[in-house]
Amino acid sequence: MFTPKEIREKMHGASEVSSEVINQIHHERTASDLGSKIYGGLGLRLNEGLQILFDWSKIDGSLGWMLTLCSELILLKKS
Repeated sequence: MFTPKEIREKMHGASEVSSEVINQIHHERTASDLGSKIYGGLGLRLNEGLQILFDWSKIDGSLGWMLTLCSELILLKKS
């Protein structure tokens, strides 16, 4: 697993998210966990889910945006 600093370094100047970073996001179930329990997520409170997105956004703004979109797509696919 990469530290936030390592992820930031991997993302610096990158034109796409590396498969290593995507694998870490997948391993941590970050995108899918933001959904409600009925869709297989953790059912986090709004402030908890936003904190996760904020933490990833601090590493790299595009990662936070990507996770927001991915979590929405997962919810749409499951509904």
